[in-house]
Amino acid sequence: MEMDAGTVGVLAGLLGLFSAVPYCIRVWRREIRPNPTTWFLWSLQSTVLWLAYKGGEGTEASWIAEVAGIYVWAVFLLAAIRQRNTWDKPSTLEIAAL
Repeated sequence: MEMDAGTVGVLAGLLGLFSAVPYCIRVWRREIRPNPTTWFLWSLQSTVLWLAYKGGEGTEASWIAEVAGIYVWAVFLLAAIRQRNTWDKPSTLEIAAL
Protein backbone atom coordinates (compact mmCIF):
# COMPACT_ATOMS: atom_id res chain seq x y z
CA MET A 1 0.00 0.00 0.00
CA GLU A 2 1.49 3.30 -1.08
CA MET A 3 0.69 6.60 0.57
CA ASP A 4 1.42 10.00 -0.83
CA ALA A 5 3.49 12.54 1.08
CA GLY A 6 0.41 14.49 2.18
CA THR A 7 -1.15 11.45 3.83
CA VAL A 8 2.08 10.59 5.62
CA GLY A 9 2.33 14.19 6.83
CA VAL A 10 -1.21 14.15 8.17
CA LEU A 11 -0.60 10.86 9.96
CA ALA A 12 2.63 12.21 11.47
CA GLY A 13 0.89 15.35 12.66
CA LEU A 14 -1.97 13.42 14.21
CA LEU A 15 0.41 11.03 15.92
CA GLY A 16 2.31 13.97 17.38
CA LEU A 17 -0.91 15.60 18.54
CA PHE A 18 -2.20 12.45 20.21
CA SER A 19 1.14 11.81 21.92
CA ALA A 20 1.07 15.32 23.40
CA VAL A 21 -2.06 14.78 25.48
CA PRO A 22 -0.80 12.00 27.79
CA TYR A 23 2.58 13.72 28.11
CA CYS A 24 0.95 16.99 29.23
CA ILE A 25 -1.25 15.09 31.69
CA ARG A 26 1.81 13.40 33.21
CA VAL A 27 3.59 16.76 33.48
CA TRP A 28 0.56 18.24 35.26
CA ARG A 29 0.48 15.30 37.68
CA ARG A 30 4.21 15.81 38.30
CA GLU A 31 4.97 12.28 37.14
CA ILE A 32 7.40 13.78 34.62
CA ARG A 33 9.69 16.75 35.26
CA PRO A 34 10.68 18.18 31.87
CA ASN A 35 13.51 20.68 31.77
CA PRO A 36 11.77 24.07 31.30
CA THR A 37 14.82 25.66 29.66
CA THR A 38 14.96 22.95 27.00
CA TRP A 39 11.24 23.21 26.30
CA PHE A 40 11.51 27.01 26.14
CA LEU A 41 14.20 26.69 23.46
CA TRP A 42 12.07 24.20 21.53
CA SER A 43 9.13 26.62 21.87
CA LEU A 44 11.17 29.41 20.33
CA GLN A 45 12.27 27.10 17.52
CA SER A 46 8.71 26.03 16.74
CA THR A 47 7.55 29.65 16.78
CA VAL A 48 10.23 30.60 14.25
CA LEU A 49 9.21 27.64 12.07
CA TRP A 50 5.55 28.66 12.25
CA LEU A 51 6.42 32.27 11.36
CA ALA A 52 8.47 31.02 8.41
CA TYR A 53 5.44 29.08 7.14
CA LYS A 54 3.20 32.12 7.58
CA GLY A 55 5.74 34.49 6.03
CA GLY A 56 6.10 32.33 2.94
CA GLU A 57 3.41 31.04 0.68
CA GLY A 58 2.35 28.55 3.31
CA THR A 59 1.66 24.97 2.49
CA GLU A 60 -0.91 22.39 3.38
CA ALA A 61 1.50 21.12 6.03
CA SER A 62 1.73 24.42 7.91
CA TRP A 63 -0.88 23.22 10.40
CA ILE A 64 1.65 20.65 11.63
CA ALA A 65 3.97 23.48 12.67
CA GLU A 66 1.07 25.18 14.44
CA VAL A 67 0.16 22.02 16.36
CA ALA A 68 3.80 21.42 17.27
CA GLY A 69 4.11 25.00 18.46
CA ILE A 70 1.07 24.74 20.67
CA TYR A 71 2.31 21.44 22.09
CA VAL A 72 5.81 22.62 23.03
CA TRP A 73 4.52 25.88 24.48
CA ALA A 74 1.97 23.92 26.52
CA VAL A 75 4.67 21.64 27.93
CA PHE A 76 6.91 24.61 28.73
CA LEU A 77 4.11 26.49 30.49
CA LEU A 78 2.98 23.40 32.41
CA ALA A 79 6.56 22.70 33.48
CA ALA A 80 7.09 26.31 34.53
CA ILE A 81 3.85 26.41 36.51
CA ARG A 82 4.16 23.01 38.16
CA GLN A 83 7.89 23.37 38.92
CA ARG A 84 8.08 27.06 39.79
CA ASN A 85 9.68 26.46 43.17
CA THR A 86 11.98 23.69 41.98
CA TRP A 87 13.18 25.10 38.66
CA ASP A 88 16.93 24.57 38.53
CA LYS A 89 19.18 27.41 37.50
CA PRO A 90 20.05 27.10 33.77
CA SER A 91 23.47 25.58 33.09
CA THR A 92 26.20 27.44 31.25
CA LEU A 93 25.41 25.42 28.12
CA GLU A 94 21.71 26.33 28.34
CA ILE A 95 22.56 30.01 28.77
CA ALA A 96 24.88 29.83 25.75
CA ALA A 97 22.06 28.26 23.71
CA LEU A 98 19.82 31.22 24.45
